Amino acid sequence: MKISLFSKFVWLWLLLLAGHVSFAQCDDKSIRKHCKTSLGHYIFETADYKPYSTFAKKDYLEAEFSAYEGENYRIVNLCSGFAEDVEFTIIAPDKTELFTNAKGKSVKHFDFSASQTGDYTIRFKFSSSAKTQASCVAYAVGYK
Repeated sequence: MKISLFSKFVWLWLLLLAGHVSFAQCDDKSIRKHCKTSLGHYIFETADYKPYSTFAKKDYLEAEFSAYEGENYRIVNLCSGFAEDVEFTIIAPDKTELFTNAKGKSVKHFDFSASQTGDYTIRFKFSSSAKTQASCVAYAVGYK
């Protein structure tokens, strides 16, 4: 079967387009848009994202954010491109677990009042089979 040069060009173009579309959710513009809608009435404090290439060989990623005693916070899980929902856990400065969505992975945010000032940890856990080239670990933190 002989494939024409035009057919090869079309297939190459489709593959490149598919690759571009699959990474569209892991960029500044998309993350900012999701932050705004997901934080609701909370004031944006910080957000970050990591594309697949930064965690391709890992089972989890961790991020830290500072919180102040008595302030109210919302942590939003903005992960996308995984074959299943990503588990996320919030850990206090004293290493106690404040929240996990391990049993209800469809939960995408957690609201809390900080009981102590310090650096809190967000741990994102995912199985190797759930990751795809389009996977993106992202989160946002807001306060009120």
